[in-house]
Amino acid sequence: RPWYEAAKQQGKATWSPIYTSAQLGVLQIAAVMPINQPDDRFWGVLGINLTLSQLSQFLGELEIGSTGEAFILERSGDLVASSTSETYILKTQKGEKRLQAIDSKNSIISTTTQKAIAKLGSLQTIQSTQKFAYSRNGDRQIVQVTPLRDNRGLDWLIVVVIPESDFMAQIKANTRSTILLCFVALCAAIGVGILTARWLVQPIERLNEAAKAIAGGDLQRYVHLDRMDEVGELARSFNSMAVQLELSFASLAAKNEELQRLDLLKDEFLANTSHELRTPLNATIGIVESMLDGATGSLSPIPRKNLAMAAQRRPRFS
Repeated sequence: RPWYEAAKQQGKATWSPIYTSAQLGVLQIAAVMPINQPDDRFWGVLGINLTLSQLSQFLGELEIGSTGEAFILERSGDLVASSTSETYILKTQKGEKRLQAIDSKNSIISTTTQKAIAKLGSLQTIQSTQKFAYSRNGDRQIVQVTPLRDNRGLDWLIVVVIPESDFMAQIKANTRSTILLCFVALCAAIGVGILTARWLVQPIERLNEAAKAIAGGDLQRYVHLDRMDEVGELARSFNSMAVQLELSFASLAAKNEELQRLDLLKDEFLANTSHELRTPLNATIGIVESMLDGATGSLSPIPRKNLAMAAQRRPRFS
């Protein structure tokens, strides 16, 4: 068996060559390790078989665009697994043989393998990840070839093929999603802006209306804002100012009433004083006038002059 021979030849843990399962009719590979006796003589092989159809099942479950494909091949060009449901064992007159990737019934696999050999040279020379593109039926195909190696002897090539149209479809879908998200974000920003403007402007308008009312004489106009920000502080300051204005106007009104009362008292005092002085003054002036008329006899010039001056200065009482 190939797995037995591989372990015996390598003398260490290794991978067997891919072989066909006689019972299952599928490709298998074995992880094998030789077992030696204490004196290092070969005793046997311990191995476990792995069915490669599981790899194909795994590749088929991958989302490689909408029409992309992935496949694995050996350096010889034999197919190991792919994302397509294809038979990798061909029956001929000489027996069974492995399917070459270049002979695959899947046109993507066969054409991509041909292009890889043409662009990259022999499959044996690919030592690092390689990328290239080719046109198929007017659609550009993007190809990536990646070597898969390990220290147990595994040496395969993983090939992924994705049509450029799949990329563009995804890009267009992303673009539409981006535009939609931008539109939603714009609407949300406009909505938030309007709400924020109303949240800021309405209290200021209320303050403006209250200020106009106070200017018109309504001193009991207050603004009630239950807010802890600068606008709320402004409203509280405004209300405090309105209270102070109301108190000041009330104080001025009280003082004005007091002044009016004092003015009335003054007028009453003057009227009483005038009434009290009018009678004796009129009597005195009458005596002065009678003396000027000679009631007390003839007067010398100087007393007459003085009495005449007193008579001429008769006080006028309202």
